[in-house]
Amino acid sequence: MEKLRETQPLLGLNHLALVRMGSIGDDGSGIDLGQSAGGAVRKMENSFLSRSIAPPRALLGGVAVNGSGERFVNEGANPGELGVAIARQPEGKAWLIVDRSTCFKALYQCSRAKRNEFKFGYAPALLNILRGGTRYSTTILGLARKISVPPHALAKTIDANNAAVALRADPLGKSADILCAIQGGPYVAINLAVTHRLSFAKTFTLGGLQVDEDTGAVVDDSGSRITGLYAAGHSAAGLCAAGYINGMSLADCVFSGRRAGRAASTGRLRARGDPVVDPSNPTHAIMKSSSNA
Repeated sequence: MEKLRETQPLLGLNHLALVRMGSIGDDGSGIDLGQSAGGAVRKMENSFLSRSIAPPRALLGGVAVNGSGERFVNEGANPGELGVAIARQPEGKAWLIVDRSTCFKALYQCSRAKRNEFKFGYAPALLNILRGGTRYSTTILGLARKISVPPHALAKTIDANNAAVALRADPLGKSADILCAIQGGPYVAINLAVTHRLSFAKTFTLGGLQVDEDTGAVVDDSGSRITGLYAAGHSAAGLCAAGYINGMSLADCVFSGRRAGRAASTGRLRARGDPVVDPSNPTHAIMKSSSNA
């Protein structure tokens, strides 16, 4: 946890409230090993942080606001985008504002879910609604006070949402089929914070050792390759380091692993612009340009 606190303080301080993805062995020791040999690192401040609003689908009609009472994200975004957006708010806190009708629809959808769907999707949302610090008020201004956000700022945000619904056009790109007016109390604020234990936010870190894009060789701070040292997968700052969506890890690991293995099997580091020998046809050479990761 020391490494996590160093690179990502919010996650490090709240690691017990997060669902850690990966195995027990995913502790950063591979990156530490590369650094001990002089390897440079990049994008260590990045992480995948998944926070879902739906299911139940009705909740997508709500408005996510930060501590200033302002909307900051498309509520229908990919869970990974949503989680990172919440984490970027002060103290990783946010609330989902819905009205009575939407809240009842969400509870009904939870009650009608099939067993497997309920266990993995609806139950966490229901538990958060019932035990996650949900707040209620007959007015928007009263709700704002209960969640400690500026009342008039929240009222302005709700008015802007309702105007977008009337125009069927959302400034943050929310799909028209999930736009929903918020009107009719009591109003409800559901805790979206990634830092409380009933958020069930899933996370793993990104970033890693900086590598040469031609060979997968680890490079030092000057950009020079370190002889005999290669990195692949999430130990390297590859494609996933800048941001992650589901399914990228497998492709990244396969590509970077093959690249490093092929370069290591030649027994030498090539200079930039040198021919790349195809192991399946050693008599031919392929010219290939290169760039730093």
